[in-house]
Amino acid sequence: MRRQGGFTLLEALIAFAVLSVGLLGLAKLTLIATQSNAEAQHVGAAVQLAQDKLAALRGFRTLAEYAALSSGSDSVTLSPVTYTRTWSLTVNSGSVDYTRATISVTWLDADGVSHSLQLSSDIGRVLPVGGAAALS
Repeated sequence: MRRQGGFTLLEALIAFAVLSVGLLGLAKLTLIATQSNAEAQHVGAAVQLAQDKLAALRGFRTLAEYAALSSGSDSVTLSPVTYTRTWSLTVNSGSVDYTRATISVTWLDADGVSHSLQLSSDIGRVLPVGGAAALS
């Protein structure tokens, strides 16, 4: 009796099992990459919102506008995520020439997990237009 070429059922099942494990690993990798991409987009949006608020706080043109700067909060929706910005302003101890601005941005991801980031910077009491002219 002559043996025919080809695969046995056992060989085919083993090959199928190895292929299945590889495909499951690839599916998991795709899922992780998608989640990481979404998280990076949320963090990028939150950083941009914090920087926008800091730029707005620095946009004063007179001493009266500088003195009127105050803490607060707002919400910004970038579909489908709502970001909450909170900013606080404190005069640095020992100096009235600048104020510390701290902007916090919080949001919930698709799984309902809360995330936040914080940006702090000093706002000098100098006119932003024209550079070094001090407010009096």
